[in-house]
Amino acid sequence: MYTGTSVYQKRGKTFSMLNLDSLQTQARLLVVDDDYQNCELFRRMFERTCDVSVVHSGQEALDLLNREKFDVVLLDIMMPNMTGLEVLERLRGQTKLAELPVILISAISDRREILRGLRLGANDYVTKPVDLEVVQARVHTQIMLKRYVDERASLIAQLESANELRLQLMQIAS
Repeated sequence: MYTGTSVYQKRGKTFSMLNLDSLQTQARLLVVDDDYQNCELFRRMFERTCDVSVVHSGQEALDLLNREKFDVVLLDIMMPNMTGLEVLERLRGQTKLAELPVILISAISDRREILRGLRLGANDYVTKPVDLEVVQARVHTQIMLKRYVDERASLIAQLESANELRLQLMQIAS
């Protein structure tokens, strides 16, 4: 159970927010953008709370994601050779990466393009120019959700293992 939450109130309602600084392991963020300035901006924005890796092409992203584990990906759509949407399609086609949270980033704010990205499996979509606080909140939300999903999967595996042991003990006893 994660105890690293902070509680705040807004308009009489109570909210809790995950405090990434208090997690036992630092979240891993992959930034994929062909624009070096954007990459540096995101690196600086998240370096206190995340272990940030940066690549500048879709193929580099796929190669790195197949070698290392990440908690969330910030993925630019408009890149040469392989677009962010093509990267997303490939990720969703791989069993081990299908559940990885992906936030698309694009200067395209057309409703149809946003829907296309979300329908391809993006967890979120942010338009440029980015609102830094919004991006930070969305990344942190995806990390929190992934941690909860990972914790749930671990608990299910433990329960299944305990149930197997229980069944074996029952067979021995009977």
